[in-house]
Amino acid sequence: MKRRDFFYYLSFILTNPKIVLPDLTLPNLSLDEVSKRKKTILLNPGHNKDVYKQGYGCFIEGIGYEYVLNTQIARKTQKILESAGLEAIVTRDENKYIPKIEDYKNLNKQALLRKVKDYREQKGNKNHKMPVNEALIQLSILKWADINDVDIILNLHINDVIKKYRRKTFGFAVIISDKHPSFKQNQALAQSIYDSLDVVFEPSNNKGESALIKKGKVREYVPGFVINDFLMLGNDMYHPQVLSVLVECGYISQKYGKQGLTIAHEQVQDQYALRISEGILEFLKSAAHH
Repeated sequence: MKRRDFFYYLSFILTNPKIVLPDLTLPNLSLDEVSKRKKTILLNPGHNKDVYKQGYGCFIEGIGYEYVLNTQIARKTQKILESAGLEAIVTRDENKYIPKIEDYKNLNKQALLRKVKDYREQKGNKNHKMPVNEALIQLSILKWADINDVDIILNLHINDVIKKYRRKTFGFAVIISDKHPSFKQNQALAQSIYDSLDVVFEPSNNKGESALIKKGKVREYVPGFVINDFLMLGNDMYHPQVLSVLVECGYISQKYGKQGLTIAHEQVQDQYALRISEGILEFLKSAAHH
């Protein structure tokens, strides 16, 4: 996809909205094509209110709180992945984290707190001001995933910008760490999710959300693809062996199609859940054949 400036994006989405609603046809993939061992996907919706406080994570009048919307998309994604034969675990509901995560955190709390404390005291760490409770839960999720044979961590968020830019900024973003132990494989997973989302949604038009990606013999900027360890919360404290991707499901104030739908509408959430799920399934199918 060629780089397009903002005005092209704006005219395109207003005159020829890319999103088609509602189309919930699953790809023709079976578990046999993926692997003999059932794969486990850990869905981690961002911005729990107990950690971030209720007002954090973007509240938009008429749309809602991000922490609620993230959970709704995670549940829809879970259902699709489970219908395809995968095990899908959501780390929390709208109020609290699941017992598996909480039990691990409480059982290992002192060791985890030492890790968090050491990290916060090190100079040069961009996330050193991360609240202790936030750091503790993110670290717990990463470590729990590593010791419990999780295959993929999928972090689900919705983007936002300061108020004066809200009507100008839109599009999904897929984010990975540049320091992941299996970077090439992790990038392939992210690319598969990106390609699936790109069928329906526009990638981010935020210049800060792009990456220089090698395609064949050339490198080109890909909008909505981000390679940045800092943005993968917790990864700079502990880099998991588990493949890990963060998806920003558009911007919370974004309008979709001629209907002017928002991320609060089920049709839009259904599409995000479907496209993300298909990207994961296509990646697993491809990986099983190599």
